[in-house]
Amino acid sequence: MKAILINFDNCVIEVSEKSIKELEYVVFEITSVIDRERIKVLAEELFTIIRRLSYERLSLDEKEVLKIALQEFLKRMGEVYPNLDDVIEVHFTENPTRRFISDDFKGFLKAVHGKYRLYLFTTEEERFVRRILRNSEIDPNLFDRIYSMKDYEEKSFPELLKVILKENKLKPEECVLVGGDVVMDIIPAKLSGLKTVLFSRFLDGFSSSYEELEKIIEELGSTP
Repeated sequence: MKAILINFDNCVIEVSEKSIKELEYVVFEITSVIDRERIKVLAEELFTIIRRLSYERLSLDEKEVLKIALQEFLKRMGEVYPNLDDVIEVHFTENPTRRFISDDFKGFLKAVHGKYRLYLFTTEEERFVRRILRNSEIDPNLFDRIYSMKDYEEKSFPELLKVILKENKLKPEECVLVGGDVVMDIIPAKLSGLKTVLFSRFLDGFSSSYEELEKIIEELGSTP
């Protein structure tokens, strides 16, 4: 095994959990629902929307993500609330949803750097990814290359994989791709001949850590 390709968007970035209790107050304020148990369920749905958008819209600041999340939530509910900016100021300023890179990912990097060539791929602009890495005290130069899909908009993901392999003179069987989405990451990589690891903290009945990921990669590297 020579190289590790990592999806920055869904394997590196973490989103801190907002208090579900705080979201219950938000649901009560912006909807007509008054049943307490229903409000709890809706608060969890709102949290799921916020978490998804926090991963999908990495270039937006926190308040922009929250506003889009609340708009999507209200649209699902078939309701309208005119003063979302006020809600965001009151309920989210004190305890915002933050995106960060965890210390255990830093430990993973330390363990694999020098053993493998490292590549990140992302749907965001490369400069934005570099800024997040530096803000998290990670040297972007630890990675041999950061590939932004924005630079390859006319190419599909399997085509981008071919570009990565060709530019870096790698064979598919020499690489492992670490992704957080079966359809978008794992299947295209597997069909392209790469070894794959599904990394997620959120699947029911599936647990993973960067320490475990390191061991899996080591095992894959020893198999033909």
